[in-house]
Amino acid sequence: MKKILLIVFLLISLIVIWLILDRNSGTLIKERTEQVLDYNKVKERAEQGLDLAQYFLGLMYQEGEGITQDYSKAVTWYRKAAEQGHARAQYSLGQMYDQGLGVTQNYKEAFKWYRKAAEKMEDLEELETLENLMKNLK
Repeated sequence: MKKILLIVFLLISLIVIWLILDRNSGTLIKERTEQVLDYNKVKERAEQGLDLAQYFLGLMYQEGEGITQDYSKAVTWYRKAAEQGHARAQYSLGQMYDQGLGVTQNYKEAFKWYRKAAEKMEDLEELETLENLMKNLK
């Protein structure tokens, strides 16, 4: 039983670490995009429906990293990932509506996407709580 709890704890810890790292924006995301991903590979995976690739493609279009900056294309790719439940894409899509980048500024739509992203972040907090409970079982 202790072995099972330890395995579950380790798996949850890895998931939490991955989610926390994925929550960090800015430099970490830019570094990942520049160092690991090139436009053609990202676009191919995005067109295959991979939400993470769709998010990165949106980010590349928004920032103009390796391609011409195009806010409307950024919104298109953020939306595809956001509709699949990708929290960072949901947040980014909310920002685009909030700031009127690539779309007509719409605070109601921005709030909708911010809210969806926040709900995902609540799930992360639940995982962190579960991790703390697992630590106390040791």
